[in-house]
This record gives sequence, C-alpha cells and structure tokens, in this order.
Amino acid sequence: MATSNTSSATPQTLRIIRFALLSGLLLFGAVAFFMANDGGVTDGGDEEFFSTLLMVFFGLAAAEGAVMYFIHQRWKQAETFQQKANFSIIGWALGEGLALFGAVILLLGGSTLPFLCGLVFFGMAWMLFPVRDEDDAAAPRG
Repeated sequence: MATSNTSSATPQTLRIIRFALLSGLLLFGAVAFFMANDGGVTDGGDEEFFSTLLMVFFGLAAAEGAVMYFIHQRWKQAETFQQKANFSIIGWALGEGLALFGAVILLLGGSTLPFLCGLVFFGMAWMLFPVRDEDDAAAPRG
C-alpha cells in the first residue's frame, strides 16, 4: 500500500526556506571573498583553467535561465498553493546553485564576476517565484 509522504508548505515556511538559502549563499560567498583576497585556495595564474570555468558558468547560466523560464510557466499554471510551493523551491535552488558555483570560482582565486552574476540570478529567482501575503489565504491549515 502506497502512502503519501508530502508535507504541507505554508508561506511562512517558504519564507524561512528562502532566507536560509540566501544566508548560506552570502556566508559562503563572504568566506570565498576573504579567502580569495588572501590568494585563494589555489596559487592562481592558470588563465586557461579560469577561462574554462567562466565558459562553463555562463553556459550553465543560459541553461538554467531556460529551465527557470519553463518552471515559471508551470508555476503560473499551477492550480494549488502546494504546486506553486514546489515550483518555487526548485526555482530558488536553481538560482542558488549558480551563485554557489560562482562562489567556488571566486574561492579558487578567480573573478568576483561569476558570484555577483549568480547573486543577480538568485534575485531573479526570488522575483519570478514570490511568496505573497495573499498566499496565506490559499495555504492549507494544519
């Protein structure tokens, strides 16, 4: 017999998840920034390595942008609050993943540009998948 193992998200829970993603991202970015100012984890200097990482980063950004557009379309068509919550978490995770990859590039001694672009991407995810006050009325009560 199969049982449903889904939990009911509330707008308050989604706000907590969103800020937890942001705080972890900013903390790791700060650590990467200060370690990069001390020379980074690597000794730097391998321009080919960093140019390859930048190409991968911007390729991921383009791919994640397309996926985020598709998820946003599904989010707009979602009929229930729970469906919107699921799509929102997926969208935020995409934005966070790109920013974390940018922070790793920074940590290795690369440029701050990928991390800042990742933060912008994460901010776009917040705007595309908002948690509104009117969602409180549509959320299930436990």
